[in-house]
Amino acid sequence: MPTKLNDCGCCEAITAIVPESIFNRPGLSQVEYRVGTQVDFLRSVLAALSEPEFSALRSLTTRELDDFTIALLDGWATVADVLSFYQERIANELWLRTATERDSILRLAQLIGYRLKSGVAAETPLCFLLDESPGAPTEVTAKIGTKVQSVPGADEKPQTFETIEEIEARVEWNTLKPRLTTPTVIGAGLKEAYLKGTATNLTAGDALLFVGNERLNDHHSNRWNFVIILTVTADAKNDRTYVTWEKGLVQPPIQNVKVYAFRQLAARFGHNAPDPNLVTGPGGGAVGTWAGFDNYGSPMDLDSAYPKIVAQSWTMFVNTDGDVQLYRIKAIAFHSRADFALSGKVTRITLDITDHLNLFGRRETVIYAQSERLEMTSGPLVTPAAGSIAGALARDPDLLAPIEGSVIELDRLVPALDAGRKGLITGKLLRARMAGTSLKLTSADGSQTVTIGKDDSLTLTTRPTLLAGNSAKFTLRTDEGFEGTVTTDRGNLNLTPAGEKDATISELAVVHECSGHPTVLTLESPPLAHLFDRATVTIAANVGDATHGETVTEILGSGDGSKPNQTFKLKQTPALTYTRSTAPGGAESSLQIRVNDLLWHEVPSLFKRGSRDRIFTTEMADDGTVTVRFGDGVCGARLPSGAQNVKATYRRGSGLDGLVRAGQLTSLLTRPPGLKSALNPLAAEGADEPESFANAQQNAPLTVLTLERVVSLEDYENFSRSYAGIAKALATWTWDGRTRGVFLTLAAPLGAAVSSSLITDLITAIHTAGDPFVPVRAVSYQKALFRMAGKIKVDPDYEVEKVLAAADDTLRDTFSFAKRQFGQPVNLSEVIALVQAVAGVVAVDADSLYRTGATVKLNNRLEAELPHGGDPASLGAAELLTLDPAPIDLEVMP
Repeated sequence: MPTKLNDCGCCEAITAIVPESIFNRPGLSQVEYRVGTQVDFLRSVLAALSEPEFSALRSLTTRELDDFTIALLDGWATVADVLSFYQERIANELWLRTATERDSILRLAQLIGYRLKSGVAAETPLCFLLDESPGAPTEVTAKIGTKVQSVPGADEKPQTFETIEEIEARVEWNTLKPRLTTPTVIGAGLKEAYLKGTATNLTAGDALLFVGNERLNDHHSNRWNFVIILTVTADAKNDRTYVTWEKGLVQPPIQNVKVYAFRQLAARFGHNAPDPNLVTGPGGGAVGTWAGFDNYGSPMDLDSAYPKIVAQSWTMFVNTDGDVQLYRIKAIAFHSRADFALSGKVTRITLDITDHLNLFGRRETVIYAQSERLEMTSGPLVTPAAGSIAGALARDPDLLAPIEGSVIELDRLVPALDAGRKGLITGKLLRARMAGTSLKLTSADGSQTVTIGKDDSLTLTTRPTLLAGNSAKFTLRTDEGFEGTVTTDRGNLNLTPAGEKDATISELAVVHECSGHPTVLTLESPPLAHLFDRATVTIAANVGDATHGETVTEILGSGDGSKPNQTFKLKQTPALTYTRSTAPGGAESSLQIRVNDLLWHEVPSLFKRGSRDRIFTTEMADDGTVTVRFGDGVCGARLPSGAQNVKATYRRGSGLDGLVRAGQLTSLLTRPPGLKSALNPLAAEGADEPESFANAQQNAPLTVLTLERVVSLEDYENFSRSYAGIAKALATWTWDGRTRGVFLTLAAPLGAAVSSSLITDLITAIHTAGDPFVPVRAVSYQKALFRMAGKIKVDPDYEVEKVLAAADDTLRDTFSFAKRQFGQPVNLSEVIALVQAVAGVVAVDADSLYRTGATVKLNNRLEAELPHGGDPASLGAAELLTLDPAPIDLEVMP
């Protein structure tokens, strides 16, 4: 600008300032590459006018922009400004960290062999039921590609799943049930038995006889037992009657044991005869004694006519001293008898033996007769298997032995299930009733506690862990939905049956062995994660895996041998389902291309491929459209000429849309004869959306950081992060006293838990790419939430509602799953600074910052847990601390 000392301005811009020196420190998100701006260029050009080499321009003394020459230089400076701007933008596109264009990121990633991760299809086991109607096939094979569609909920679209394995299904495998009963074993000390039916007409005080072949083969054998019933309980639901007696059996029979009830009480004829000393005889004096009164032989007369007492039935003699003797009636007759000053009809019985008849006097003996056979039946299976968890815990006496561990005995013989066949165990979880006074249930993150009192009943959500001494760790859920853990004495919680309104859950298991009669299933490890109420359990064995996506076949077009690098687009969008695999990256394409019916193979790149290799590459656009590219005859073979000879078969559909809920897949689209229905008892899992190019900036370097081999701790973390279905990963060294291992904390997209099958595949891939002898344990992360409340002062020029909404959005975005890391704390200063930076916020006053469920107070810092070195079996997963989805309590200051 002209000054008092330089009114003409000819000394303006006498020093050139372009090109500017450029320096960029490492790690920047944008690099500076401009040598100058329009002002800098114009100033430098004007300065050059005063240089000696431009002496011809000395007469040009003006520097005003309205001069034609200066205006021309000004235009040139503008052109240079535009060029330098684009030069800087182009320069930024040369580095992966600073690139913003999708094409740049893709090409840079391809230079290091990285391809954007495709979306991964969700997967779930499908349970098939066969038609049991007469004449329907008893065996059906559900081939690979059997389609089942979901029943959509509100604002949802139907999703198609296809089986990925051939399933041999049988009617007998529709619904298997565990054994609920155990045979009554007649042994010494037995004090109870179960009898078939409820119309036994037994009451307390009735007598039972246990007798077997020992007494039939040896009439003098004492291997029989006589008991008086103490209690009778009819079980109409199971069509059986439970009876007990006081004294246990002694030397019971063991061969072909049968049980009889005595329906008639009798006595010997004359048991009620008058005292002969009080009866006047024919001579006028007292009779004194009754002739034959002390006869103990057989045949023997009973005190009345008992038409229901039959030959070959059993009878028991019992005297007042407690002596008992079993006899079998060989013959029976009915007579009239007058003796001992008595007369009447009598039943004359002939006994098979006369042993000990001298013990049973006429007046002292009670005779149990009219034996009726009762059929014994199995009783409830209440005794847990040896070594089981339930066997080590307190439990209700009538609780059926829970389904747990790795062995399940079925209620019948079923056709053998092959090793590796999947089964779905469905049932209700056991409950635990508080037997002590009170206990505190603590949430997984330790922020909340709930007190449970005596007789409170809670659902046992996972298999308890037995600890040293007599203690155990329980994970329980209240009826209100609070879930937590408690470590206590094993006797403080009693295992009880599930409640009538409790929900059923399913757990997938794999058969290791199937044998025995009835059939016993041995499952592959790990053991079942839950303790199921045996009475509610069913097992489905017509099960196979299915993944999201529908198979389509289409003609891509015609090959032309004269054209290099022919390209075709798949017609279906969104196209190309990728399914999970154990290969690096964790996904494989479903695309198959045949040219002239000959299979061609997909490769990541055509570079350095042979001229005759039948290969192709694929490229996916932002809208999901897939382009197939073939070779040029140098790198990869050209397509042979032909009419409509390029055919593609692939599956379409993937991503988070496939996360259907349990029970949604019910519509059979493929129905071979005999196949009645299908169902997914478990929710679909493992889905992932196609990778955005923003994520590619972070993930592409992982290719060269790991080079598909896993050695360092960072390699384990990077390899896991680049695996399909894994959104976040944290690796920690562990030490068990002898071996160093790796502990991985993982999270699935959108903060979902990582499925056990995905963890298994990931560990397999890690061991393939790294040292297979390094122990690796992986778990899903722990979700932790926090809440805050406060007041803000809003600039009066701003709308209050919009400022509050902007503050809410800022907090939720910053403290979302996508933006937070494992173990990252939340600081009060960070929260205040975020709100303060919102346009329209004048001041912020925080009232509280606390973990959800914890005491409401103002904390300066909220910590998130990280795994600490030690025994890998006892390590806890890392926490991810995010903002609670509940409304944020923000008030406006006056």
